[in-house]
Amino acid sequence: MISDFVKGKAKFDYPEDIQKGIHLHRLIDTFTDNHPTTAIAKKFFRPRYRLYSGAFTDVVYDHFLARDEKQFEEYGGLKIFSQIVYESLGINFSLYPPH
Repeated sequence: MISDFVKGKAKFDYPEDIQKGIHLHRLIDTFTDNHPTTAIAKKFFRPRYRLYSGAFTDVVYDHFLARDEKQFEEYGGLKIFSQIVYESLGINFSLYPPH
């Protein structure tokens, strides 16, 4: 969550674990943004969603990930995983950038 709002070297203002998360998030974004399948998906959505075709593609990926029950089995399902994430977000709220 933080990675989308922390630019450049500002990541070094955060604890080491958060820095690792920011780095991982950026690696995943780079991988998906540069993947040939993502380029095809963006091209498919561009006529209807224009500049938002990339964001829309991300939402579509998230949708299919959330629908894959096997991805969240170890947590007891998506609902429990989501509760864990929201709890973690709440605990770390003081670390969020102002915006």
